[in-house]
Amino acid sequence: MTLIVEDDPIFSDLCEELLQVRGYQTTTVTEGWEAMKVVASKNRPDLILMDLQLPDITGIETAGMLKKSTTHSSIPIIAMTAFRDRWNEEACYEVGCDDYIPKPISVPRFLEKVAEHLS
Repeated sequence: MTLIVEDDPIFSDLCEELLQVRGYQTTTVTEGWEAMKVVASKNRPDLILMDLQLPDITGIETAGMLKKSTTHSSIPIIAMTAFRDRWNEEACYEVGCDDYIPKPISVPRFLEKVAEHLS
């Protein structure tokens, strides 16, 4: 299962559709704390797509907490953001994100990265 952490319903719907059409199961949440609950549940994701701008805590904070956890640190996290600057990209990698996709996404590149981290 791929966990999509995204507060923009249009973008989360796009991600869901792109993945579900290809046979991936998805769950979507809109906040970082919701993501933490899903990850801690029995339905642990195989991949997390993490928006950086969330309404409660940032995606960077959420990813950092997950990567510091001995239980959840092995789950790959792909950070996604419309803020295409070096600082955001570096901050993602510093907290342990496994990859980074700037928005608007390139669909082929998006699918390639998802497949890479789920293989």
